[in-house]
Amino acid sequence: MTRGNQAPPSFEAWVTVEGRALKRAAVALCGNEHEADELVQETLVRMFVRWERVSRMDNPAGYARRTLTNLRLSRWRRLRLELSTGNPGPVERVDEIGAVAERAAVASFLRALGPKQRAAVVWRYYCDLPIGEIAVILGCSEATVRSQLSRALSTLRRVAEDHNAQERVPTPGARGESSMNGEHHRGA
Repeated sequence: MTRGNQAPPSFEAWVTVEGRALKRAAVALCGNEHEADELVQETLVRMFVRWERVSRMDNPAGYARRTLTNLRLSRWRRLRLELSTGNPGPVERVDEIGAVAERAAVASFLRALGPKQRAAVVWRYYCDLPIGEIAVILGCSEATVRSQLSRALSTLRRVAEDHNAQERVPTPGARGESSMNGEHHRGA
């Protein structure tokens, strides 16, 4: 798994090239900037410790994505275990993705997915990775990735429909719906 005669990049050079993409993926996986920063930092620490070996791989970015995903899934499992045993530990921060409504809506929809479905959607549609590479990252078969994506898209469609239906519900008193104007309320 080496690159031939080409000298591997320095860790700093690799982070300069790949760091922003890793952070964007982490925000999409986590749903908030704070946790994403921690996840990227932990991923980069693990890569730095193993950089001599990782830098010689054909795809150090793939190694980073797999590490990032595994760390996120481990955190999710740990939080789920803490909640199921009644020992909640530290509470995760509320989503602070920002003022951009579209990013907030995407993050909201992604929160409706389980961690593996969310990871599959992020790597496929947000990072544009092929199914085969996602299977390697998630440690499963390509068929499982396709199944996860299909189920995730079905869930996302349902969530989007529910969201759109809620936006169409008229508020009381809007459009002359008050019963006090005499048209809708007839006395005896």
